[in-house]
Amino acid sequence: MQAFVTMPGSISLTIGLWTTGQTLGYICLSGQFIDSDWKLHRRMLSFMMVSSPHSENALNEAIGVSLSDWNMKSKLFTITLDNNCSSHDIYSANLRDHLSNKNMLMLKGQLFVVHCYANILNVIAEDVITSIHGIIYNIREGIKFVKASPAHEEKFAEIALQLEILSTKALPLDGTTQWNTTYLMLIAALEYKRAFNFLETCDDNYNEAPSADDRMKVEVVCTYPKLLYDSANVVVATADPTANIFFHEAWKVLVQLNSATLNEDTMVSSIAKEMHVKFDK
Repeated sequence: MQAFVTMPGSISLTIGLWTTGQTLGYICLSGQFIDSDWKLHRRMLSFMMVSSPHSENALNEAIGVSLSDWNMKSKLFTITLDNNCSSHDIYSANLRDHLSNKNMLMLKGQLFVVHCYANILNVIAEDVITSIHGIIYNIREGIKFVKASPAHEEKFAEIALQLEILSTKALPLDGTTQWNTTYLMLIAALEYKRAFNFLETCDDNYNEAPSADDRMKVEVVCTYPKLLYDSANVVVATADPTANIFFHEAWKVLVQLNSATLNEDTMVSSIAKEMHVKFDK
């Protein structure tokens, strides 16, 4: 409370929502601010269990109580939301209008509601990955086959050596709810594509090798998650990911999407156009 009283600038809120496997809902509010010594601080302000974290009433209560308890109404700059629920926008617009009428927001609230960059990248990447889910299933099953026993792994390693595949990548299995692990699985599998093809010809029990067309689709599709993966890593690897870092990363993604929408390959351009729509939004 003392830090809030003495800080010379404004505070930005970040809202996180969770639902556990037992369907318990939680809302967490964190505050980011810069102190008089120009040090960036992040403090948890509220963590509460609610009946449904995605409801407007739950957000109303969590934000309203925090604004009152911490006396933040006159110092609130932005609220960063994740993309889990459309009611965010409805509630945030109401709150923005309320505070703007009292002249409490900079630029009449034009910068008040922002979405988490990492969440945006996740949504776009998940859509791209989903577009080849059938091929991904086959690749995943192929890796499972190789990892099923030491004998299978030894045989696969011998094939890779025989074909002079120089990759040092292990073959990881992905977490099906985490697109970045699926991306890492795909790029590793692509390096061993000749080994999987050879395995299919010499082992009657394996018949999951992707066709040449499927491999081409994976190669095309993987260029986009790589773009998003690299961008996310730059932000995540930074101790204090402030807006200047976000701007350059978002700009690089946008430039490459613009270029890809003009690609002569219809598959490349159609994927890029769909990504572009979500990225713009």
